[in-house]
This record gives sequence, C-alpha cells and structure tokens, in this order.
Amino acid sequence: KNGENYIIRFKSKGNFDEKFRFDDLVKGRLLLPENDEDFVIMKADGLPTYHFAHLVDDYLMGTTIVVRGEEWISSLPKHVELFNTFGFDLPKYIHTPNIMKKDEETGKFLVNPQTGLYKPEASDANIVGNREPKFTGGFTNTLTWKDLTLSFLLDFRVGGAVYNGTQYYLTTRGQSMRTLEREQVTVSGINADTGEPFNQTYKRGETYVVGGVNKSGESMIEAYWSNHGQHAYNFLTDVNWLKLRAINLSYDFRNLIKGQNVLKGLTATFSANNLFTWTNYVGGMDPEVAAVGTTGGSGSVGIDYCGVPVQRTFAFGLNLTF
Repeated sequence: KNGENYIIRFKSKGNFDEKFRFDDLVKGRLLLPENDEDFVIMKADGLPTYHFAHLVDDYLMGTTIVVRGEEWISSLPKHVELFNTFGFDLPKYIHTPNIMKKDEETGKFLVNPQTGLYKPEASDANIVGNREPKFTGGFTNTLTWKDLTLSFLLDFRVGGAVYNGTQYYLTTRGQSMRTLEREQVTVSGINADTGEPFNQTYKRGETYVVGGVNKSGESMIEAYWSNHGQHAYNFLTDVNWLKLRAINLSYDFRNLIKGQNVLKGLTATFSANNLFTWTNYVGGMDPEVAAVGTTGGSGSVGIDYCGVPVQRTFAFGLNLTF
C-alpha cells in the first residue's frame, strides 16, 4: 500500500530430515530430502522466478515430460512441493547428464585440474545430437512358386542420435563392460586453468596429488567412471539399422485334396515378426525403444533407458474351408 517493492515467497511445509522417493525416467529412483525452504516465487520487479514459471507454464501447456540438465535435480523437492500444493499433476522428468566442455581453439576437452577429470559444460542448452533420422524406408515383396507363397517386410533407418541410457545406468553403477578397465585410465585434454595440454594416466596402486590433495589411483579410477557418466557425449550413437520386420510363409493344399467332398480348402501358414536387427548400436537394449514407451509422448523418442525391446513373435495357422 505504501508503494514499497516486495517479493512473494512460497511457504514450505516440508521437513528436510524427511526423505521421499522420486522416479526419474533416465536416472531411475532417487531418494531426496523434502524442501523446507521458503523460496521466492515472485521477484521485486514483478517477474516470476523459474520455479513458479515452471509450475504455471507447464500446467497451462499440458506438459507431460520435462527434459533438463541434471543440475536441476537439487530443485526437484521445490517443484514437487509446488505441484502438490497447487493440486497440479506432476510431469515426468528426465535429467540428462552434462556434456564435456571443449576448448574453443583446439576442440579438445577441458580438464579441471582441481579434480583431475573432465570439466562439465555449465550450460544445459547445448545441442549434443539430433534424434531425427536422415531418412527411413522399407521394402516389401511377395514371392509365389506353385502353391507356396512367401512375403516379407524389411525396414531401415539411416542416421539419428540415440542416447544410450542403459549404458549410462550400468556405467554409473560399475556394471558396464566399459568399467572393466580398473587397472588404469587416462584423462587427456586441455588444462582449464592454464590452457596447457593435460595428459594423466591414473594407475591402481599409485598415489597422485590432485587439487593439492593426495589421492589413490583406485579412488581416481572410480571417480573417472563417475565423471564419465556425467557427460552425455559418451552415450550418444548415430544409429543405422535394418530390420526383418515380418515374414509370412503359406502353402495351399487345394490341389492335394481334390477328389473328396469334405474339404473345399486347406492352407497352412507360418508368420514371424521382428526376427532380426542388423545395427551399429551396441550396449543398449534396442535403438527403436523410447524411455517411457508410447504413453509418454514423442518427447522420449531417441532415449533408450533399460526399456524392453520389441518381442520376437511366431505364429502357426491352419485354415480349413468346408
């Protein structure tokens, strides 16, 4: 009333000592503390903060999936409490790893000398790949020889990036074939502070001074694979595939049942779907799957996160006509 500037805060009812489980579509189940901060939702200039804008915009637009960098995980408790308080349906979240920051002149990855590992890119707006294929196509044909008929369908895809969330999940838990290299690892790039070349091999059983602290080779190897999982580049593949989508074989016994009055027709059929896939995509489940299937919309296409591949099916049939 007196014309002074003011801000508006959200009054939290959370307890930081209490934890809640949250399912991220890429990172899996997370255990997070409840929000207990009375954070600002409207600034003194009358503009909303990101937290409040996220709530209102995504509700009005009917957003079902939010894809953003993993640095926003710490804000999840705020957003969960906001959506619950306003009675809005909470969207599904995908928090993607950061990408490695490159030196602009050399194109080599920057290394943080304080950690001895690759430096994450601070921005979450970089384009790391295009999930749209260059082109897709198919070929179908039917071949007939006497009473035998064979038909098939081949389809193919050329190009388009797939994020291998399955490998990310396994790598960050030490279960990927990639992480079998535990005797030594090498970090090579440009020192982010000095601009000089950086090349360091960490070996099991040795000690290193990193950021002024003595660290064992074992701890640096473990940290290397954790750092590896933070960079999306390591899990992107430009995918091609050729799939034998369907095949059908039938035989007409009509000529063999002539001379009798019981059967007018007899046909045996065999069909199979998704028999074979030839692809350069390795280490994941299936480059065709999406993180949340068809129920999550197209926003998850190009993200393979421990999804179930399309099943291979077989069917036999016998058609009788009297």
